[in-house]
Amino acid sequence: MNAVTWGKRRCFLGLVIKLDRETHTLTVSQEHMIHELIERYGMVNADPRSIPMSPGTILMRAADGEVLDCSRYPYIELVGSLMYITNCTRPDIAQAVGVLTRHMSAPTEQHWRAAKAVVHFLLATPQCGIVFGGERVEEGLIGYTDSDNAGCIESRKSTGGYVFTLHGGSVSWSSRLQRTVTSSTMEAEYVAASEATKEALWLRLLLSELGYSLRPTTINCDSQSAIKITKNPVISGKSKHIAVRYHMVREQVACGAVVMEDCRSDDMVADILTKPLPLEKFAKHQKSMGVCKI
Repeated sequence: MNAVTWGKRRCFLGLVIKLDRETHTLTVSQEHMIHELIERYGMVNADPRSIPMSPGTILMRAADGEVLDCSRYPYIELVGSLMYITNCTRPDIAQAVGVLTRHMSAPTEQHWRAAKAVVHFLLATPQCGIVFGGERVEEGLIGYTDSDNAGCIESRKSTGGYVFTLHGGSVSWSSRLQRTVTSSTMEAEYVAASEATKEALWLRLLLSELGYSLRPTTINCDSQSAIKITKNPVISGKSKHIAVRYHMVREQVACGAVVMEDCRSDDMVADILTKPLPLEKFAKHQKSMGVCKI
């Protein structure tokens, strides 16, 4: 498969990859694809937005008679395009796109407006991508895991999120509803930590095959209760009902593959993956993921 030329850059599958030997950075972006998306949906002259989804936004399931005519409103196609951009270079819109995907089968006008709001945000930030390397970045694999508590109004499931960075840039991220309804914030955080641990094990295996010398992977969590359960195998009344499949995090902590560390809530990067945030917090965590203007 051949690359295509965009300006003076070469694109492959919509990705622009640039190595800068002077600054010792590697950047990955999709500016060309974002501009194509904006033009395709006639939003070149739209007003830009500073965040992809406003704090407090709640998207409800469609009621009778509210479902969009998808021949006039290409909701599925738009969300599909946003998913590709999210999965490649833009973890900062993962939470918003994750919410939009839950309504693919029956979108409403509210969902359509929310999807267009994400495009408004991309209109303001088309040059953003993931930057690896540079000065003052930690080289090892570092993870962050977080969860809201029963954030889905309809199912009362929590949204769990994790992000792993390497050389200062995001290499893996996720924002999705948890499989089961949890009974407390601690349990929701513990389930999120378990999912992050599974991803850490896969990343460690991949990096070892690439020749990386690995030390224990730090996973930051802002719930001290969840961290204590990962380090203490004692079953209490508050944790005995948690499904066995989530307790594998204890084994990995015990064997030294991962280290669960306490993290201040204000510094929890994965918070951007669990709920819509105000601009100041959003911009802070966006930068911490290595997403910035290229």
